[in-house]
Amino acid sequence: MGIPEKSIDIVATDQKARQGCIGVKLRHDIVFDTEELERFSFASWKPLVYDAMVVAASIEYADRIVLRPKSGWARRLSLYVPVTEYELWSSPEVMNSLHDTIGFLTGDYWDISFKTTTDSWRPSRKTFLSLKMPVNSVLAFSDGMDSHIVSRIMESKGDKLVRVRVKRGSSSQLRWKSNHEEFVTVPYSLKFCGQNKTTSLRSRGFKFAMISGIASYLTDVERIIIPESGQGAVGPALIPLGHMYPDYRSHPFFTKRMERFLEALFQRNFRFDFPRIWNTKGETLKEFTELSGVEDTWKDTRSCWKDSRWSSVEKKHRQCGMCAACLFRRVSIHAAGLTEEANTYICTNMNASTLETVVEPGFSKLNEAFRQHAIAGVLSMDNLSELANPKFASSVRRQAMLLGYVLDIPRKEAEEKLTRLLYRHAQEWKGYVNSLEPESYIKKLVRWN
Repeated sequence: MGIPEKSIDIVATDQKARQGCIGVKLRHDIVFDTEELERFSFASWKPLVYDAMVVAASIEYADRIVLRPKSGWARRLSLYVPVTEYELWSSPEVMNSLHDTIGFLTGDYWDISFKTTTDSWRPSRKTFLSLKMPVNSVLAFSDGMDSHIVSRIMESKGDKLVRVRVKRGSSSQLRWKSNHEEFVTVPYSLKFCGQNKTTSLRSRGFKFAMISGIASYLTDVERIIIPESGQGAVGPALIPLGHMYPDYRSHPFFTKRMERFLEALFQRNFRFDFPRIWNTKGETLKEFTELSGVEDTWKDTRSCWKDSRWSSVEKKHRQCGMCAACLFRRVSIHAAGLTEEANTYICTNMNASTLETVVEPGFSKLNEAFRQHAIAGVLSMDNLSELANPKFASSVRRQAMLLGYVLDIPRKEAEEKLTRLLYRHAQEWKGYVNSLEPESYIKKLVRWN
């Protein structure tokens, strides 16, 4: 089987796609929320901002409708996107940095072309929105634990944050008084009519970085905070599973490329910052709980990526408890010396010897996909901990050299910090596994036990 090839043409509602292309209609397949767009209406609004949103939405749509090959990873994707600022988008600086960024992130071969349009969105407000207070940083905000606890830690150190909510329909409620201002959510949704085929969704990193970059541009803030811990930022790229391309969605290798693209597009400086990249999630959570006034608000967060269709018990949405994200959460909570209610998860009895007895009775979606996610979750934690073994020192050294370059720190310092991070992760993972009963299902999967 060869590399899948598809051409996608983004067109206005009354237009037809060019021959041989999948037609995707603006305002029908890509739907912008006018109310959310109005929240972007700062005094520095330009049609270029809307162009950037259309480009991000178009890339995500193309990424999601083209199935990856069964043996292999890459696809060839040709994409035609309408923009108002055609000369700028077609300039070598923007085109080259865009292709470098999205190709590196997704592992695909992209050919993105632009076409001129006069169909753009204009804010209708007579007065533009303004922030209630000066800010110095933008922070990408979700229902995840990292964004919640890191935003509070950063505020305790004097940062004035503007949050960019990167998930539509978020349900979590923070129970603390905060100085930060919630700015905006992703202002569009995608409708697929049965075409939503792939589940890798690597382009989401580009979407979130683009929306954060737009918020940075409109608020005239250079610094964009990536709240992921070290395991979440660099771990997925260190331990790709099977034939999968390394996951760089929150990695400095990707954000450095994104900086270059945003700077070419908006003609100003951007800086993605990783304040917790050398800390484990457990260390960050422990620091959060030592702050005054936060109580147990971390429990309101979600880590699991499964939606309610696949992760519910008696019609109540829970976290699955065994995917890589859920295990990462559980290990971090254990490392911080905390506990949470068993009914947070579908997998309630982690001491049980089989997956059938690990899950909550009455759970009806225990299928092969759930089982494979559970195995992959354990292996991801286990494989990352294995990198702490001195026999992998040369691989760690190479990664540290590249990290030092993009983070602008000496190679030796980067190597020491990465080595420590991997060691602390291994200690936290082994501490969690050793806390389980000898017949635990998880203990049967780990290699070192």
